[in-house]
Formats: sequence, structure tokens, C-alpha cells
Amino acid sequence: MQGEVCAAVYKIFVQDVFHEVEFAVGKFPPFNSAHEGYAILKEEVDELWDAVKGNKADGSLEAQRKEAIQVAAMAIRFVLDISDKGKHRNERFFCDECKSELFAEVDNHLTTCSRSGEYR
Repeated sequence: MQGEVCAAVYKIFVQDVFHEVEFAVGKFPPFNSAHEGYAILKEEVDELWDAVKGNKADGSLEAQRKEAIQVAAMAIRFVLDISDKGKHRNERFFCDECKSELFAEVDNHLTTCSRSGEYR
């Protein structure tokens, strides 16, 4: 069907976003407030907009992708740190289908789960 994206493409994107979240959580402390989380998320969106405005054939598509991944990662971080009040920050998650641990070994899980990386 036209417009559909292969599941493998989603897997790559999810992996890239996960790695960005993992990097940010390891490098920076949790957001102190919703205001701080919003400011950081807005900064990432502004950087994406700068990359979009500079749309040229000189690699800016890669810059747009990088910034979009950072926006997605900071949105997830906002949920982890603010919306869920940090309660999931150190929690372990498991796939309902194959029971393997998610996030700790996301690379392996995304390639071996029979559900092809479907998450809820």
C-alpha cells in the first residue's frame, strides 16, 4: 500500500531514539520541572526548525534527522521525568510476547521479537 513504511525502518528509528534517550539520561539529571522540560524540548524543536530552514543538498537532511530524533527523545524524557514523575526511570520493562527485557537490550530485542518491535 502506498505510504506505508517498512517495519524495519521503524525499528531503526526507535533504536536511534532509544540511544538518544539513554545518552541524555546518562549525561544529564532529570528535569526539575515541567517548565524546564518544556524549555529543553522547545530548544530541540527550535534546532530542528533551524535545520529545516537550512534545507540544502549539503547534508542538512541528516541534520534534520538528527534533530528530529533529539525532539522525540526529549519528548520521551519529558514523560519519564515529569508526566510519570520519574517512576519509570529505573523500571525494567518486558515484552508481553517473548518476555525479553526491553530497553536494556533494545538492539537485540528489536531483531528477535516475533512482534517485530510493536510496543504499547
